[in-house]
Amino acid sequence: MGLNQMCTARLFVNGEHYPTENDFVKDIGYNLVEIETYLKVYFAVAGKGSSYVTSIEVSPNETMDVIRQRVPFYKMFASRRYTLQIEGGETIDHSTLGTMLWRDSGVKDGSRLVMKEPVRERAVASAEDEA
Repeated sequence: MGLNQMCTARLFVNGEHYPTENDFVKDIGYNLVEIETYLKVYFAVAGKGSSYVTSIEVSPNETMDVIRQRVPFYKMFASRRYTLQIEGGETIDHSTLGTMLWRDSGVKDGSRLVMKEPVRERAVASAEDEA
């Protein structure tokens, strides 16, 4: 996966953000520029409405553990054993957040992560009783 598919870049000239739509730094005409890459990731809790929707910007080199600090409702639903899933994809194990970097997670810029309610044990047990 190329860097341009994974994240977005911000350009800084002399320490100030330089908004640009240019594809190439050489088009800007400055010799020294800094580029900051980031991902904008959206979070939601399935079935809970817009009160539990937010987005954060993260560096590809940060650990995924920043979710715990930047997503206000994460801790509450994680303590209720909700799973964290990349929308339409794999489930992310909560125990790996402290070691996995965003760039290695498979999450792309603009991805949506969804916290889903765990399967209720009662429903599973009653289905077994009926069989």
